[in-house]
Amino acid sequence: MQRAMELRDELARNEHSDGRPALTQDAALCIAIVATALPFARDVSEEVDRWLRALRLHGRAGQALQALGVGERRLAADAPLTLAQRTGAPGLGPRVVDEVVARSVASANRRGGDCADTADVLEALIAIYGPAMADALEDHGSSLAELRARLARSLPTP
Repeated sequence: MQRAMELRDELARNEHSDGRPALTQDAALCIAIVATALPFARDVSEEVDRWLRALRLHGRAGQALQALGVGERRLAADAPLTLAQRTGAPGLGPRVVDEVVARSVASANRRGGDCADTADVLEALIAIYGPAMADALEDHGSSLAELRARLARSLPTP
């Protein structure tokens, strides 16, 4: 946990060129927690589970995921294996963290946000993990469309 807190502080110090933070504290914390757990994931499916487990407890992403009933574990434990699970698609590993940060900041910029929050991290993960993220959400009883609709409703009004 100590390494996660150090990484969170390091991520929180990421700044835009004008000195504003690039990530909210919640986003930095989630990324740091998962970054310490990624080396232990056996495949892409386990990586996605680690991201969802951390995000469901924080910020706008957490509110949306909880509202959709995304829990600690997949509901479809007895469901047929997904493509990623059948092929044992290797995970992206810790190297994905930099891409998650970059795509999160880009997501925040697109929506006109001051800094990337957990919903931006979730959008980055959807772009990076694609079908594996969709499979995970379906195994939790939800879908990408439902998640995006819930996130859109949670945007702050100007």
